[in-house]
Amino acid sequence: MKKMALIGSAGLIMIMAGTAMAADPAPDAAHDWTGPYIGLNIGYGFGDQEQSDDTGYTSGNQDIDGVVGGGQIGFNYQMDSIVLGAEADFQFAGIDGDFESTNNWGCGEVYDKCSTQVDWFGTARLRLGYAFDNLLPYVTGGIAYGSVDSDIKTDEPGWNVSDTNVGWTVGGGLEMAFYEHFTGRVEYLYVDLGDTESTGQYDFSASANFSVVRAGVNYAF
Repeated sequence: MKKMALIGSAGLIMIMAGTAMAADPAPDAAHDWTGPYIGLNIGYGFGDQEQSDDTGYTSGNQDIDGVVGGGQIGFNYQMDSIVLGAEADFQFAGIDGDFESTNNWGCGEVYDKCSTQVDWFGTARLRLGYAFDNLLPYVTGGIAYGSVDSDIKTDEPGWNVSDTNVGWTVGGGLEMAFYEHFTGRVEYLYVDLGDTESTGQYDFSASANFSVVRAGVNYAF
């Protein structure tokens, strides 16, 4: 299901871009950014996670990465060249990693590798940009939320965290109006989902922090 959703996002972006080229007139030199919009995106996430327990031992930072894709909805308001906006997005994700940990931790040669995965996440952000006619560089930041599922593979049950956590995000991007109602963008976000506490029988937590680089297409109403 997750892979199909990611593939579907990529396909819909291509369809939207093709529709724009076929049916939408080119934008005026001084594009008006004010108004609501909706769109799709696809990209790549990469970062690290760390597991820890009540003994003071940790797994150390371990790599996680994978494809992300989803949709966004937002509103812009332009005052001269300043563009203020608000945006929310939801992402299906395949950001995960298996690893062998450092000494004194429950992964490695004796047990199977441990794992952490982020299956989905979303953000709600403010945006601040400066319009150069149909080109809009911007910065953005706000809250992030997502699912973190992490396991230590031992012969004892209960070493698992699986929860929806709330954190923060910050980033920036570059958006271009290439037809009257259509814009394209490239964007970078750093997402910190904080610590997710154990839902098993042992004191155990895991963190997930990652960067996202993505491209998207929006339809402005």
